[in-house]
Amino acid sequence: MALRVRTLASVSGTAAGAYGLSRVGAARLALRLRRRNGFDVESALMDGLLDPAMDDRTRFAHMGRAVRHVAQDRLDPLSMWPISEQKLHFYDYMRASGVPVPEVFGTVGAAGVWSRRDGAAVTGPDAVARFLGGLPGDLVVKPSYGARAVGVRVLVRAREGFDDLRGEPVDMRVLAEELRADPSDVHLVQERLVNHPLIEEITGSPVLQTLRIVAIVRPDGSVLLVFAVLKLALGTADTDNFLSGSTGNGYSQMTLDDGRLGDLTVRAPEGYGLVSSPVVPSTGVRVRGRPLPFFEEACDLVRRTSALMLPMRTLGWDVAITPDGPVILESNVWWAPFGPLSAEAWALLTGER
Repeated sequence: MALRVRTLASVSGTAAGAYGLSRVGAARLALRLRRRNGFDVESALMDGLLDPAMDDRTRFAHMGRAVRHVAQDRLDPLSMWPISEQKLHFYDYMRASGVPVPEVFGTVGAAGVWSRRDGAAVTGPDAVARFLGGLPGDLVVKPSYGARAVGVRVLVRAREGFDDLRGEPVDMRVLAEELRADPSDVHLVQERLVNHPLIEEITGSPVLQTLRIVAIVRPDGSVLLVFAVLKLALGTADTDNFLSGSTGNGYSQMTLDDGRLGDLTVRAPEGYGLVSSPVVPSTGVRVRGRPLPFFEEACDLVRRTSALMLPMRTLGWDVAITPDGPVILESNVWWAPFGPLSAEAWALLTGER
């Protein structure tokens, strides 16, 4: 209780100083967002919801974690989660269902490697390193049950083996030992997908920049697309994850009716709140109004694939827009909104429809 009071005092003090509110007014607004929308008070500050310039209709259309997780638990049966969250199972199911996903070459665990190419088992760090080095093209290695891009490694083919995205050589034997020493998970070894050229030119980054589309299957079986955002790699990480702006990355909200990008949104310099710009500062490329290639195809793919995941009814889909079209990269039970939700989405999530 004392910690909560101190947190509320700190948040309300910060909001008061930033926005010209009284401390009491900021605290009341933060508590109202917690009770009504499920936001912890720190998240309300980080997401800019304590800014008095935001109208209440927009402010209270946001959904916090507490309300959202209840909704996700209700719509997504726990017994089905491994199909979505365990990537090895997910990719097998998607491929068997005819859905485009990255090719998985094998898995690395404490006992060694199981090769999907020939069904062979490989043990010992030297043999594992040889297995990885013998695979075609660039690779991505990631935990099968991972989240928030923790432990994701991108390996770029080089003359002497592999480099990372910064051009530094990767010691494959050291990598093999690190993967085998991880007791918490097995790691997938899969092909590296690349951006469509029209996406890469926005940021100039080779990091895969994915489209996050959240879908809810209505009771009648039709699919509501809740929102779509293009995650933009602006930071130094090997992934496009936003993580409340802590990575330095940003995103652009899509208009679902015509597939055009909105402003670039990033974490404000103060460390809380969000700021937007029609242009990416690092490249000078204008994003507002820019069409996204294969957007309609990506939406159709998500609608079709959402039906395959029933009885799970709401998932956040990460879709790579490659030069050849959209490819499903992952699905996420614990998706988080990138802005306010529509009245229909609120009603479906909270069981009012």
